[in-house]
Amino acid sequence: MRVIHNFTHPENTVIDNASEVASAIKSINELLPHGNSILEHLKVNPDIPLFSTWQVLEEKIKAHLITKSDDWKIKIEEVEKHGYFNGQIGFILEFAGIVEYYSANKNCDWNNQEDAGYFQRFSSYADKAGKVFDECYENIKNDQDYVFERAVLTKGDYLTTASQYRKNLLSTNVVKNNIKRDHSWKRLLRISEEETWANRRSFVKQVFDDDRFDIDNLDDSLISICQDKTNSWRDYFITNPDLIRYCEQGFIRFGSENDILLYGESQSNHMHAEIYSYYLWKVSLDRKKVFLNRSQL
Repeated sequence: MRVIHNFTHPENTVIDNASEVASAIKSINELLPHGNSILEHLKVNPDIPLFSTWQVLEEKIKAHLITKSDDWKIKIEEVEKHGYFNGQIGFILEFAGIVEYYSANKNCDWNNQEDAGYFQRFSSYADKAGKVFDECYENIKNDQDYVFERAVLTKGDYLTTASQYRKNLLSTNVVKNNIKRDHSWKRLLRISEEETWANRRSFVKQVFDDDRFDIDNLDDSLISICQDKTNSWRDYFITNPDLIRYCEQGFIRFGSENDILLYGESQSNHMHAEIYSYYLWKVSLDRKKVFLNRSQL
């Protein structure tokens, strides 16, 4: 049931029509004869149609790990139950170097010393990711200043792309317009061999690997990372969270570094602002207005 849950969770596999429902049922039906030994079946690298390729790959790797020891089993099951991950933890396996090993060897048959290293790295990244996404996304109000997005921006341009020169900051969990499905951290963190997505995930890993990152003092450590400069358009978002806050659905229009619009909604036919003039307003004119209002009290 754990494996079927991970395959069929709507955030792990998108099923949009009746024919895909039928295909999913057929795939599950093909797995049923192996139900009493599902992990051993997954370890022989079977073909499992319909379900997301990244989730299938992840389940095969986890089958190797869970059967290695109780330590792996307990830790993997613990991380899978995280409210934001819902069974999708492939990026943690990737950050720990396990996906690379499995892709090269089709197993996880390393020696005991290597096992200790992989387990330590997996546990460390799992704990970091669990804290970040619990603090910021399962309970979004704890991320009022978008400190995680800003910290990742110091490492690189992680934004996902959409049509009409649009990019998304992944700064909201709103469901409408398929934003949560197509433009979320869960979408970015799916393990994929595509270079663009791998690069975006690497920026998250760089934040976790930063010496300043402190799981016990999360906000302050991320704020410290946000002091870094990129000498690019990203610095405007990094230094002023009001720019991200303006983008209620996370969208910007990126024509070039000199042509960036902040979208109040998902399209330009709603309220939008030019990034540099809006930044000037927020850091200079708007701040002066607040100061004057206070001085009149």
